[in-house]
Amino acid sequence: MKYRLISRFAVGLAVALPTMAMAQYYQNSSDFFGIGTGVRGRGAAYYGKRMNSLGVQIGVYNDIDLDPNSLSDGPPPNDTQFLGNYRTSPGFGTDLLFFPGNERQSLFFGVGLYYEDITEVGRSASSGFLYEFGHHNAWRTGLSVGLQASVSNTSNFSMGYHNLLGWNISFSMRQ
Repeated sequence: MKYRLISRFAVGLAVALPTMAMAQYYQNSSDFFGIGTGVRGRGAAYYGKRMNSLGVQIGVYNDIDLDPNSLSDGPPPNDTQFLGNYRTSPGFGTDLLFFPGNERQSLFFGVGLYYEDITEVGRSASSGFLYEFGHHNAWRTGLSVGLQASVSNTSNFSMGYHNLLGWNISFSMRQ
């Protein structure tokens, strides 16, 4: 567990530091912080920068397939059958966004890279309990497209599709 936290922190720094360095380079950019939810029941929180028609954001999304507390402690019994790979903790990553339009309303297209923890899960035939077989990390590519509009001078509303969140809506505040 301690290794997982350290590796997530290291990957988080590797994602956040280039984003913050790029944000310092562009002085005429606008910051935004947002939250959103998708039809798959997954939420997201993100921080980003928009520099004219380009933007970058880092965020965390709740993409848990299985609650880690539902896994039994201890080694799996011999009759345990492998069920598959499940995400048991939120993923995080960064998106590079392109806004062909103005600050008031525009389309957006994005591509990103997300880091996830994957747990290999099995079910005991005799007891029915779930057990963890193993654990590994994975990188996934996120693609997004949508429409963004300014609600006021300091807030945006967007609707779109993200292949990790599904169809989603989000609300963000600008500085």
